[in-house]
Amino acid sequence: MYHLSLICSLLLALCSGEALISSDRRSFRKSHPKPSTIQNGVLSSRKDEESHPSALNCTWKYVEQPLSHFARGLSDTYMERLCVYDKYWKTAADSGTNTPGPVFFYTGNESPVEEYVNNTGLIWDLAIEFNALIVFAEHRYFGESIPEINGMSNCLSYLSSQEALADYASIVNLMRRGGSTSSIKSPMKTDWVELDSMDLSQSAFITFGGSYGGMLSSWMRIVYPHQIDGGKLGIYIYAYIY
Repeated sequence: MYHLSLICSLLLALCSGEALISSDRRSFRKSHPKPSTIQNGVLSSRKDEESHPSALNCTWKYVEQPLSHFARGLSDTYMERLCVYDKYWKTAADSGTNTPGPVFFYTGNESPVEEYVNNTGLIWDLAIEFNALIVFAEHRYFGESIPEINGMSNCLSYLSSQEALADYASIVNLMRRGGSTSSIKSPMKTDWVELDSMDLSQSAFITFGGSYGGMLSSWMRIVYPHQIDGGKLGIYIYAYIY
């Protein structure tokens, strides 16, 4: 019941914000210009810099993933990188609702994950309002999450959306179980030792993503409905084959 009300609240917040923005976008921009600053040749908004953390503020973690979740007889693994921000998250005792804050899980796409950490605003804004834990997961074969296969250089055989979805589902499962030393043992190895003291078993897991990442976000809800409670996505591709 709590998870359903959370998703409804998210939808309300999103719809209200989009209605306000679209109602008079031009006049709003003219009357509320964002102060800008130039640093190292890059023009950016001071407001965004002050209100949203960046990759520098995150804790970087790694989890061991199988090279393939589906190929039989393959024991190779690789380390997948995560960006974690827990400053907004509240435990069940601190939230006042007897339920811990939700987990906002960003399904990374075709770039190093810090690009999405630094250029995504909505997930940060909603995390403040809903006391959420933020996790950005890096897509396999991008950034620092690149498998190394002995005897096969530049092998892309295991680069697929199906494998990426299975990676993300494994991470969610690990988080729900409470880390490597929980009562329910997980076969995954990770340096995210703080999970052992975090109870996320009752948290709602909401996926976020845009473009291809938005497609991954929606597919997560479709393929792994027992793991994902809802999703917020932006997609400009209306026909696709899965």
